[in-house]
Amino acid sequence: MFKIITIVLAALSIQSAFAMQSEQEKLNSLYDEIWQYTMITSPTYATYVGYPGQNGRWPDPSTRRLERMKIRPKAFCESFAQLIPVS
Repeated sequence: MFKIITIVLAALSIQSAFAMQSEQEKLNSLYDEIWQYTMITSPTYATYVGYPGQNGRWPDPSTRRLERMKIRPKAFCESFAQLIPVS
């Protein structure tokens, strides 16, 4: 009986570890997406931190860009909120 309980608990802990790994991968993916967005929308910062390929670009101070910059961070927040378990 003890052996069966041990096997069941081990299986549950492995399943839980895979679920946490999946959540960690989703979070890492979101961080990567935010980093890429920041590097592309802020070429001067990208150049400052050494991100390749952006040092030939100038920042875009247009109102259209500012409006776009309001939308995308909200999407990042919504994606992050989906990762947080609701109790």
